[in-house]
Amino acid sequence: MKFNPRTFILFITVMFFSSCKKDDPFSIEPSSEYYKSSKEKLGVIRVFTASGEVKDRSIINRYDALDSADLSNNTNTLFPFHGHLDTIRFVDQENARVYDKYTYKDFSITKQGSDLLLTGKLDLHLTSFGDLFTRTPGYWINQYKPAIYAEYLVSSTGGTYIFGYDTKELFVISTEKNVVKANWIMLGARSPNGNFSVYRIQNKPDLNFYKSLKSTDTITLQQYTINYTKL
Repeated sequence: MKFNPRTFILFITVMFFSSCKKDDPFSIEPSSEYYKSSKEKLGVIRVFTASGEVKDRSIINRYDALDSADLSNNTNTLFPFHGHLDTIRFVDQENARVYDKYTYKDFSITKQGSDLLLTGKLDLHLTSFGDLFTRTPGYWINQYKPAIYAEYLVSSTGGTYIFGYDTKELFVISTEKNVVKANWIMLGARSPNGNFSVYRIQNKPDLNFYKSLKSTDTITLQQYTINYTKL
């Protein structure tokens, strides 16, 4: 049988694109809709200080006993209850509608590898207690940080500071073949004066966030994922 270079090159090209198609992690189908169907705990609780991640098992166990119940309880509103990122509808390759906080909202889609960044089309005016939002763990922890257009003092009554900031809503959706997931970060922030705050953040974590912590801060972190099923 005579070897034909052109036929061989054509065969290799077809096989290459066929392989790429099979390995494609996710393809947005216009008008497809996904609803949340289960909750999954990712890994174990992790502890961070300004020096980095704590590896001492006795210290981790102590903070696990202190904070795990609070962090877990804060996921109940994600699943099985409704109210947060309940349904994701892909209008087309560039637009989505999300049912969140009992209303539909419009988002633009940006692809980042296997992640989809859904950015709200409306401006939001939110508040941060105690410090500017960009100086809090709730901002530092985000791998995909939301755009902050302005920050300003709203109130300083009685020594309690409230700051405002202008932003757009951001959801980070992970895709694996035909599976859609939303990663949630539960943070427990503890300071020496006894204050303890729990942050519930829909994003992926930037584990270098500890570099922005104060030397007196201790952070506990637990990740969860909400899985979505196609309707």
